[in-house]
Amino acid sequence: MRIRVATLLASALSLGVAHAASAADIPVKARAAPAAVVAGTWSGIYAGGQVGYAWTRTSYTLDNGTGTLEDFSHRPDNVIGGGHVGIQRQWNNVVLGVEGTWSGTDLSDTQLSVLFPGRLRSIKISQIATATAKVGLAWDRALVYAKGGWATGRINGYSINPATGLFADKTDWESGWTVGGGVDYMSQPNVIIGVEFNYYNFDFDGSVLASDGVTVGSYSNSEAEIYAAMVRLSLLFNPGL
Repeated sequence: MRIRVATLLASALSLGVAHAASAADIPVKARAAPAAVVAGTWSGIYAGGQVGYAWTRTSYTLDNGTGTLEDFSHRPDNVIGGGHVGIQRQWNNVVLGVEGTWSGTDLSDTQLSVLFPGRLRSIKISQIATATAKVGLAWDRALVYAKGGWATGRINGYSINPATGLFADKTDWESGWTVGGGVDYMSQPNVIIGVEFNYYNFDFDGSVLASDGVTVGSYSNSEAEIYAAMVRLSLLFNPGL
């Protein structure tokens, strides 16, 4: 009886060891690695708004119709803001595109004439629009870019003699050019926040008829240099470009 029990115990022990060895040979299933987060593409159509601060150096020579020339220089600054729309496409880390913008501001200043005491000379830049080409380099969610192209500004020149009420008013959309650049960050696959700096340059030479319908004055040697630092928010719509 004792021999039979010992034999059964030995058999059970052998089976247990064999089962444990067999289980040890079964490979442990590797835990799947988390999927990598892939940044969205910069390709698509985008639109949004911008706001910031602008300052200018505007200079010109004024002939008030008497043949006497007087130089003026204005340096106003103010808030600037508006909207933009563009389209761009990404190849590897290179991004190319075109963009249009419009911004409103109030860069205005008035000075007294030195040669004609009491007479006022004013300048005002109220709107700026641009059409530019854009090139950038993308690293994951960041895009560094430069842009440049055509610009137009609504510029008003105004002169008045308060003693007589005679005035001259010249308001036109003046053509010029712009260059700039910025940094964008894609916070979500279709939401872009960024900062941008732009330079605009215009001239507004030309004649102007005074309010008496007879006196003809003119602006010459004119130049409006405008600098603007802005923050931007854009929505990117990707039509599968």
